[in-house]
Amino acid sequence: MDMIERVERTLCRADGLSENTVYNGKPMWRSFELTARFVLIAMREPDLQMSAVANFDRNFAVTRWNAMIDVAL
Repeated sequence: MDMIERVERTLCRADGLSENTVYNGKPMWRSFELTARFVLIAMREPDLQMSAVANFDRNFAVTRWNAMIDVAL
């Protein structure tokens, strides 16, 4: 399961919906794809606390984190 799907399923459950209910011919969780992508885009830039935990310089941490989010998108 890729990251987009994980976020889609989580958003679906957070709305109190069953992931496997069929909606417009697809599992309900698929209707959260756009929102899931926006969530990951919002997370693309790590904050100072996140990059500090990486124990690297901020530029290195940001570059790695951006690459990971880009792969998820």
